[in-house]
Amino acid sequence: MASRAGTYATLATNHPAALARRLSQRLVRVTLALFLLLFAVLFIRHRAGMFKRPIPGEGLIALGILLTALFTWFHGTHWNRFKRSRLTLGSCLEWLFPLLLLVLVFLSVTLPGSSRIALIIMWGLIGTSEVAWTTALLIVRRDQQLPAAETSTRKIERPADDQDSDNNTLSESDVLPDGKLVQQITRSLRTHGGELIVASTQANFESGQRTEIVHLAFCPPLQHAPVIQCNQIDGPPCRIKAAESQIYGARFEIRLLDCFEEPVQVRFEIEATTDPAVP
Repeated sequence: MASRAGTYATLATNHPAALARRLSQRLVRVTLALFLLLFAVLFIRHRAGMFKRPIPGEGLIALGILLTALFTWFHGTHWNRFKRSRLTLGSCLEWLFPLLLLVLVFLSVTLPGSSRIALIIMWGLIGTSEVAWTTALLIVRRDQQLPAAETSTRKIERPADDQDSDNNTLSESDVLPDGKLVQQITRSLRTHGGELIVASTQANFESGQRTEIVHLAFCPPLQHAPVIQCNQIDGPPCRIKAAESQIYGARFEIRLLDCFEEPVQVRFEIEATTDPAVP
């Protein structure tokens, strides 16, 4: 009788956490829009000559801390989407949206007689935060675009009872590389009987797609349905389930925790083991 294994690889806590993240993204956008409207009004009033007295130094510093926290919130909640999506004019403008607010803040609160020290502290806080976030984003995106030969490799860990067997140890040529490799399978006999299958494969998601099915064939068929374990190697947060395990193959269901506007890819490794044949 075929057995079923339900092994999950989860990079985020649960679905409520993903929902909270999406709500946080929308909330920070609304907050930024309200601040943009506020400082646009202040700028108009400033140009009309309605402001005579400069803002106190304590107020400027408090404003710098508030905007730094707001922009950190914005970049933090949008980090995963921006570091993986394809750069377009729209995405670049969205990432730089806080800069538009910064321009309005500068034109609205910088009045004759303002404390220079307070202005330096305010713009130092905001400028350092923005430069740090943008630099980190560019570094991460650059590392993701490195050629496969320059990216890190990963070996699949083996059970302790299989590491002493020459047939069950990956050589340097068996290291699973990042890049264009779609699927790689290694099948070997275990030291104490049974078989071991280690595989690396991937699931490709189109724009807006959240669920994908991946099949792995066992040829020739195994003597018994294997016990399967999954481990995500790369890609956005998701849930991987070994939905079915048969002697001739296995079926995996991969579900993204978030919906992405751009195509994404999830790479994961599989380890399937069978017990020794019963005489």
